[in-house]
Amino acid sequence: MRFRYGALIKLTDEYRKIIENEIAKEHVKKPKFYKGFLSNQSFVYLGKVAQMSGHIICAGVLDGKIYVGFHDDDFRELTDDEV
Repeated sequence: MRFRYGALIKLTDEYRKIIENEIAKEHVKKPKFYKGFLSNQSFVYLGKVAQMSGHIICAGVLDGKIYVGFHDDDFRELTDDEV
């Protein structure tokens, strides 16, 4: 398991930049969704998706929404100093 249950995680800087660039280029089908997603600076790790290896379930700390199906490689656990 990459993250422990209940861990605070955040998007990697690289993935955040990719999403921001795609929104700016208007290449995303649901820009409101992704803007809301990006408004969360951190997420609570809730587990992995059983049927989709390498994908996670997390909740946005700011908006409380549940996000499913994002790659675990696009997140990292917060350090003690960041919490």
